[in-house]
Amino acid sequence: DFFRPAMKHYGYEGVFFPKLNATTLRFGPQFFSDGCAFFWRTSAVSLLEHKTMRYKSVPGPGLWSQVALIGRFEILGTSSTNGPNVFLAACTHLKAKTGVANEFKRTESLKQLLLFMAQMKQDPRENVVVLGDFNTDEAGLDYLTTYKTMSEHPLGLKSAMKAASTNQEEPQYTTCKIRQEGHENCHTIDYIWVPNSSKVVSMLEIPNREALPPCRLPCVEYPSDHLSIGCDVVFM
Repeated sequence: DFFRPAMKHYGYEGVFFPKLNATTLRFGPQFFSDGCAFFWRTSAVSLLEHKTMRYKSVPGPGLWSQVALIGRFEILGTSSTNGPNVFLAACTHLKAKTGVANEFKRTESLKQLLLFMAQMKQDPRENVVVLGDFNTDEAGLDYLTTYKTMSEHPLGLKSAMKAASTNQEEPQYTTCKIRQEGHENCHTIDYIWVPNSSKVVSMLEIPNREALPPCRLPCVEYPSDHLSIGCDVVFM
């Protein structure tokens, strides 16, 4: 109701898919649910189709609250609607919080998403992109499987931000906040995954942590507790 008209003014169209049990809905139906959304510049790409996905509880039955949105896009200004001119993109927001149980949910959710995307591919040359808030670091006590699920999957994906960096490392952080206990919590949990065969030519700069105000995120300069991430990618 808000973002779609605003983005349309700047030449974008969008679709949204809400979470199943958003925390905000506990306070009444007048509150909005978070979820996943796509916005694309209509002069550059066209949405051919989109699918929505609710992750199945493992073990079942039932559904987890987290969701994914998958779209098949055509790059405009090209002569074909097959192969490299068409790509699949998915955005997702995985289970939050640390711990083995939550890491299990994140890993199992990604397995479902990647399987679904592999089944959606209509051409072996069709590129695949996955974006989202994974709520997980590259490595750490509880974070050893989600990242590996992406990097070792047969779809052949790599982290765009790592590929674009001069030292081949993930950014220092994508979220940085002061918790209620007063300690600073900064780490990288947001990712863009692109084909191994693609070339990442640039990415949005992540400011030095020292450049943030003492309150960290959100703040006037960055009005979210996550930084915007983005990159320019050439499909090969």
